[in-house]
Amino acid sequence: MSISKIKNAAKSLKTFQGIHFEQCLDNGETAEQMNKWLLEVSWEVANKVGGIYTVIRSKVPITKKEYGNNYICLGPYNDSFVKTEVEISESKNEAIRETVNDMKRYGVNVVTGNWLIEGFPQVVLFDIGSAAHRLDGWKGDFFQYAHIGIPYHDRESNDALIFGFCVFWFIGTFIEQVKRIKKSYVIAHFHEWLTGVGLVMIRLRNYDCGLIFTTHATLLGRYLCAGSADFYNNLSHFNLDKEAGDRQIYHRYCIERAAASCAHVFTTVSQITGIEAEYLLNKKPDILTPNGLNVQTFAALHEFQNLHAQNKEKLNAFIHILTPNGLNIRLYRRKPRSIWSLDPIIISHERISNFVQGHFLGHYDFDLDKTLYFFIAGRYEFSNKGADMFIESLARLNHMLKASSSDVTIVAFMIFPTATNNFNIESLRGQSVAKMLRDTVQNIQGDIGKRLYEICLNFLFLFVGLPLWYSTTSTYRAPLPYSRISTLASKPSDLTEPNLTSFQTASSYEILFYLINNNDENYSLNKTIYEEIISSTIVPYLINTYSNYINIDISTEIIFNTRGILPSETIHNLEKKQIPFFINKLEYLLHHSTKHYKEKIFFILFIPDEKQTPLTVDKNEQNSIIVPKWGSVIFYNKDKSNNEFNDLNIIMKQFLNHFNHLLGIETFEKWINLRTIENYNNGRQTLLTLSQLLLSIPNIVIDDSMAKKIHNSLDLLEKCQDNNQHNDCQQGRLLADQVFFDPSLLKLLYFPDDQKFAIYVPLFLPMGAPLAWTLFNDIKFLINIVKKNR
Repeated sequence: MSISKIKNAAKSLKTFQGIHFEQCLDNGETAEQMNKWLLEVSWEVANKVGGIYTVIRSKVPITKKEYGNNYICLGPYNDSFVKTEVEISESKNEAIRETVNDMKRYGVNVVTGNWLIEGFPQVVLFDIGSAAHRLDGWKGDFFQYAHIGIPYHDRESNDALIFGFCVFWFIGTFIEQVKRIKKSYVIAHFHEWLTGVGLVMIRLRNYDCGLIFTTHATLLGRYLCAGSADFYNNLSHFNLDKEAGDRQIYHRYCIERAAASCAHVFTTVSQITGIEAEYLLNKKPDILTPNGLNVQTFAALHEFQNLHAQNKEKLNAFIHILTPNGLNIRLYRRKPRSIWSLDPIIISHERISNFVQGHFLGHYDFDLDKTLYFFIAGRYEFSNKGADMFIESLARLNHMLKASSSDVTIVAFMIFPTATNNFNIESLRGQSVAKMLRDTVQNIQGDIGKRLYEICLNFLFLFVGLPLWYSTTSTYRAPLPYSRISTLASKPSDLTEPNLTSFQTASSYEILFYLINNNDENYSLNKTIYEEIISSTIVPYLINTYSNYINIDISTEIIFNTRGILPSETIHNLEKKQIPFFINKLEYLLHHSTKHYKEKIFFILFIPDEKQTPLTVDKNEQNSIIVPKWGSVIFYNKDKSNNEFNDLNIIMKQFLNHFNHLLGIETFEKWINLRTIENYNNGRQTLLTLSQLLLSIPNIVIDDSMAKKIHNSLDLLEKCQDNNQHNDCQQGRLLADQVFFDPSLLKLLYFPDDQKFAIYVPLFLPMGAPLAWTLFNDIKFLINIVKKNR
């Protein structure tokens, strides 16, 4: 936040207490004289998890100007971040050093050093693992003082408790150390519920320390928003204890609420968050401390340009080693050692343009000079981080641009760190081709030079250049039956309206049978028995009925320990409104295979435990749930008086009925006829689209093998039109799809006419101009000779 914004935020404080803000920014001289300390406590100190990491980084420079070396950041020790962001060293301050040594004597590993960011603040990082052996004792102490229990299975809460007690231990010992010199003023600023344990314990033990607690978004609010609740319109109507309990975060909610109540000053980062805290934490914020941009960061770009101009060669060599090309960087000097740090600020517009050109290769029909770039970034929380609103806004903006016939193009970047399953091969190929073209043009411009000019003067241009042009830009295309394709596509379609509740017809399906047991051995079905009954009932039926038409792969898996998947451990009736939440939690447990089938069908046999038996589904005689385009769940209630699992054959027949329902199979003959019609229509539509694409883009290569497949596909589809045979239609559609998605069609697609001219004009124009001038002079000379002879 800029100094001007901080001045405005502190206006009331200045008015009533006569504080001159500028005088406070003395690099800690006043704080050292008063023995005033500020301890910043956060889970994201030198540990990048979310946005609080950026908030703390941005406030460090101005805070250091006020507190100097009396400003300390406390956080957890994360080895991967510490290696790159922290310069580990023993603290020069005696109070910190004695406090850390005291904790180390009891087996707690504490790391001190300086955070390698602007301001170079001191950090104290606690190794959570080294104090894990104290977890049970600290849980008891926390329950004794705060009456808040933490379940053993919540690892995040356990880590928060260990971290909180380490902070509590450190601050208590630190206060004793600094008091030995003279009267001290210690302020501890805690961020978010993860640090709340330390704040609560400090307040309950009456340490001489001012406590500030800041919530950037309430924990319960995050969960309610993620659950698609009408949040802000119902703030005053939520049953807070019930909502937290239903989401199994009641202990976390209690920690956050206790921290807000125990703090001497409670703050939030915005007005809307303050309203949220007032209802969900039952505490109105004492002050709002809004987040903002550090405008000095962007002004520093000019400072960098001046430094770069002064020492260009040295910087070029240094940057070439340490940073990727295209980054604008800001230089600042760290204290107390002479170290130059490189801080990426802005990725150049040229690099973004190069990326866009490669990513949209083949569809690049817009003007980059009239292109706007929009960005959204954050944790992968679709609703909480506004991704849903961002996408909806893009849709509305797109409609407005189309309606106004605007020539502006919007390119949106959605940056969310999450697991990646694969790469976009087409995008990588486009980037590779675009880079190859740029490098080729640069090499041609840089290396050809005088040599090509001399060759041109020797008339090799006519014998080499033109044949080279022709051979490298001509596209081979075998003869294709465009008229037959057009005739076939123009005939009326018999395709019926698609069934939106059933699976799309496909050549392959993967059926995944899941057996979900509990931990009660008397109520658990053996996986072997489950697989045997599937092999004896399901598999023969599917092979005999569908093997000639579709490929089916069957896999089985067993899952134990499903605690929390049902709304209650003693529930006996699953109501209709509870089913979507049950399915969402259930799907999270399922392990999807890596096979790339077009469709996956899930069949789950759910066996409740003794407390939940019998378990019924609301208004469902079959005691099952069918989810369109996903699968089904059958609840099997075991007879308590009998240890055997009876009627499993009936369950399997019920699964087969669900399979037919999910595929939209009323009768087998009708289903075959529908598949035949769909294959016929999809196949001819693919051929029509391919022919239109080939006519509009002449650079697409069609070799003889591809042409043969197109002819065979067309023959089969025409034959299918006459005899309505399923195999002919299916083979015809598969051949059409193979051709349409064949990579060989893209051999010269990246080389359109505009790029041909972009490459060859710089190559041949320097040679053609002198040659044309020479020919003109020679012809003129010959004309003069003829005139003289006459």
